[in-house]
Amino acid sequence: MHNQITNSPQDLLADIESFQVRYSTFWQRFMAILVDSLVLIPVVIIDTFNKITWKNHSVFILSFLITLTYKPLLESKYGASLGKMALNLKIVNTKYQKAETKNIILRNIFGISGRILTGAVALITFSDSAFVDVTSLSGYTKLANANGLRWVTIISTILFIIDAIFLIADDRRRALHDRIGQTYVIQK
Repeated sequence: MHNQITNSPQDLLADIESFQVRYSTFWQRFMAILVDSLVLIPVVIIDTFNKITWKNHSVFILSFLITLTYKPLLESKYGASLGKMALNLKIVNTKYQKAETKNIILRNIFGISGRILTGAVALITFSDSAFVDVTSLSGYTKLANANGLRWVTIISTILFIIDAIFLIADDRRRALHDRIGQTYVIQK
């Protein structure tokens, strides 16, 4: 019997390259998210304090812009957020090269849209006449929930769970957002 190679040379090259690539694990990506969260804690604390004490629009806009652009900017410029850098992970395109800005924006579309919706709710809450009486985080949360924050949180949570399922089920550890952005997260 004669054995024939059924793959094209390009498919064979992709197979060879994929053997050399070590994809990130679920736990590495989870830890990277934790590190990124720790990096943003000062901004979150200032934003929270602003919502219950200062109520300053400039502080709100600055914290909004920092949290909105943190991951897309770092991932576009360096191929990784600080959390991914700390764990020696890198974002690449499907050819295992540096991902383009459009890929990075697409892979962050859930975070970007969620942050924009949360920012819109915060802006509506800042404009609410009852906002002047807010003196606690629970008071702010109640008012923000009345202005739509609850729905944003529910939708974000559902998307996060779906994204995690894709990540766990994929042999190359591609979450849904990786598929949308046509990227992989690999170990350096």
